[in-house]
Amino acid sequence: MGREIYRVPLDFNWPLRKVWQGFLNPYWKQCAHCGGTGATAGDRWFNKWLEEFQISATNPTDANRNARAKELHELFVALSGEPKGVVLLEWGQTFSLKQKLLEIAGLPGWGRCTACDSTGIDAAVKAKYEAWEEELPPEGEGYQLWETVSEGSPISPVFPTKETFVDYLVTQGYSREAALNFVEHGWAPTMMMRDGKILNDIESCR
Repeated sequence: MGREIYRVPLDFNWPLRKVWQGFLNPYWKQCAHCGGTGATAGDRWFNKWLEEFQISATNPTDANRNARAKELHELFVALSGEPKGVVLLEWGQTFSLKQKLLEIAGLPGWGRCTACDSTGIDAAVKAKYEAWEEELPPEGEGYQLWETVSEGSPISPVFPTKETFVDYLVTQGYSREAALNFVEHGWAPTMMMRDGKILNDIESCR
């Protein structure tokens, strides 16, 4: 996720900050039975119950909640055979504990929505949804900046040359060094930590 360069036609005029239509699967329809979660109401309740017993790593102020979480962790250790000493029961361990409890109960598939086979997709459109393939924007000579934090949308005008595109990026507050490197590589992450400083998207190419 971050920023990416797309080479598009000079007259490409897709609206800025609107997800490109070729990146949106038109067949998506959530399962009416599970609301797109792929789980039953009982499973969602179970997950919430397990979350309530986890210790907060950043703000462990609820003594009663933490005491219950420690009990839950001891149960996880006893069932999984993992070593003791881990104070925080993380999400992955919570999931493992849940699966272990269901296995012991003889209900390994409990909580999964049978209407959509736990995919969260309406069964009537599932085949079309899975067969769909994304379509990239048309190729051309122009340079355009796209964000990839969402499915992907253009966030700059189209520029005819690499030089004018770099000049534009500089006007947007990026250093010329970062802009030049970004054009060379064609992609930048959302942010990067370097020497204790956070460098946002294109500036991380500096």
